[in-house]
Amino acid sequence: EPAGGAAGAPRRLLLGLHLGGVPGSDPLPAAFGFAHPPCVFAQLARLQRELGPEAFPLVPQRFCNRPRGLVSTGT
Repeated sequence: EPAGGAAGAPRRLLLGLHLGGVPGSDPLPAAFGFAHPPCVFAQLARLQRELGPEAFPLVPQRFCNRPRGLVSTGT
């Protein structure tokens, strides 16, 4: 997994390989993107828009830029 390590060292390594043009079996931008779950969900949402919600269902997610946005009140 690209995340974690000593202060994000695997992420920096993947980015360095990508910027250096090193070929790989998996596209390096894809491997780097999996370090950021919102990027993965954005690609899945793009697929859903292309294929339609019936053909490609997704569990709705909400982006919150502050922890306060995660607190929900009863409705």
